Amino acid sequence: MEHVEKRATSAEAATKKLLSTVVAAKKAAQVGDLATLRRLLDDVGKIADGTQLEVEALASSWPLLDSSAEQMMFEDGGYVREVLW
Repeated sequence: MEHVEKRATSAEAATKKLLSTVVAAKKAAQVGDLATLRRLLDDVGKIADGTQLEVEALASSWPLLDSSAEQMMFEDGGYVREVLW
């Protein structure tokens, strides 16, 4: 599960960067700072693409492909070992 946690941390960081860029664009639009707004609008698409890749990596990092694999992990004690170690 450590791998999933690392992917979640990366996805969280990418999402925060995207959100901060959108908030900055909103502020630039509110005050009429057209040069900053244009730069941020150029950046936001690239940042969104990177965020999508991070989120997809997170989704694909889940090692248990179906509910029977999850159930087996609980039954054989794998979950407890994963949490404790």
